[in-house]
Amino acid sequence: MKKIIVLLAAALLVLQSCRRTANFDVELGDIDADVKVVRFDVDFDTISPQGIYSTLPLLTQKYGDFVNLYMEGILRMPEPETADFMIQFVDFVSYCKLYNAYDKVEKTYPKDADIAVMFKDGARHYKYYFPKDTLPDVYTVVSGYQESVFPSDGMVIFSLDKYLGANYLVYDQLGIEKYKRRRMEKEMMPVDYFRTIAMFKYPKSDASADNLLNEMIYQGRIQYFLKSMMPSAPDS
Repeated sequence: MKKIIVLLAAALLVLQSCRRTANFDVELGDIDADVKVVRFDVDFDTISPQGIYSTLPLLTQKYGDFVNLYMEGILRMPEPETADFMIQFVDFVSYCKLYNAYDKVEKTYPKDADIAVMFKDGARHYKYYFPKDTLPDVYTVVSGYQESVFPSDGMVIFSLDKYLGANYLVYDQLGIEKYKRRRMEKEMMPVDYFRTIAMFKYPKSDASADNLLNEMIYQGRIQYFLKSMMPSAPDS
């Protein structure tokens, strides 16, 4: 027990030392960088169950393989040719309507909303530190209140229905804990975006498993990365 306390104290001293000496205010100069945002949710919102078969080919022409990634990978839909497809699609649409997902997303993030501006500052800082890297695109969807973020190759997929504000009544109706709802704010999207990048860039080693000190150091590293990308964002 004493050994654990000593290790924790040492870790806290290291973190405090980093806080005192780190300088996150860098000169960005004329660095310009943007994150491409693809509003898939806007097109998908207009589809009715009656028109799904005629619309899917048009969406595939526009969005390519992302349509299958969304339908099968996120919504867990069977292939359109199967008998269960329409049943599950109708259930998904009904669920979203019951809990006001599409209407609330449309009001919070209208189709002309400049979502990309939220990522602008972080993108410029990322290009400062990693000038040769390419930032993944952002795709926005409605997932029926599933996960907030779905990372994939070259993109980070956001469920906008999980960023409707901590006080959104439906979150309470769905039984989502308050500590989780605190993160369901619009301002958390760039934080979750760069956290996802950090976790891919610095994957957790097997040595971190079941090791409190290693986990603390790893999470501190992620926080340091986030602070470097968004120095003006609150630590919380």
